[in-house]
Amino acid sequence: MITLSTTDREFLQGLSICRPKEKKGDYPFENGDAPRILLPYRLLECADLILKKCGGRLTQPDIRTLVELIAYEKLNIEYKARSTPAEAPGKYSCSTLTQAVFANVGIHLPRYAIDQSYIGTLLEEPCEGSLVFYKNRFPITDSDRSIGHVGILTTNKTIIHGSSKSRKIVEQTFDKKPIMIRDVIPNYSCILLVLPEQQEGAETALDLLRFAQR
Repeated sequence: MITLSTTDREFLQGLSICRPKEKKGDYPFENGDAPRILLPYRLLECADLILKKCGGRLTQPDIRTLVELIAYEKLNIEYKARSTPAEAPGKYSCSTLTQAVFANVGIHLPRYAIDQSYIGTLLEEPCEGSLVFYKNRFPITDSDRSIGHVGILTTNKTIIHGSSKSRKIVEQTFDKKPIMIRDVIPNYSCILLVLPEQQEGAETALDLLRFAQR
């Protein structure tokens, strides 16, 4: 029997199930559009219980490497400012691109770049898989920041993002100083839980666990 602490219950409640819009194919898209969620390894017992009830599989991938690989797979896809999530995977805005890439590894990001800039850890120096934010021409402004564009940094110190000039997802030299750099990848050991199908009514990791506990 699993008895959750208040801390773990609140943590699981804050983890949204991701539903990537991907066609099933070769690695890294072998899971297609299957729902998934990234859990800390310390909650392996919870993940095992969910698996027993719902099916699916667990993996322990290198998240940073996987994020970069998926981002590279998005190169040359059409870019359109203000593109909606419904237009993916055939077309992306800057923030629906980052949202889609991280959904593939079970990390939920908000819809807009400015809201993504509140997620994760603020960095002084960029690292592989970190998000870099810019003001650009048409930013959204909060009291403490003004954000209009986001991209993903690679190990080659390049940025993968949407280019309004080429109207495609491109890789460019990281030579423009960003307003902010954030790391949304957890700094603890993780497991990726991939489910065979969406459980009706389940929106969070806590929902999945409660379903498994019934």
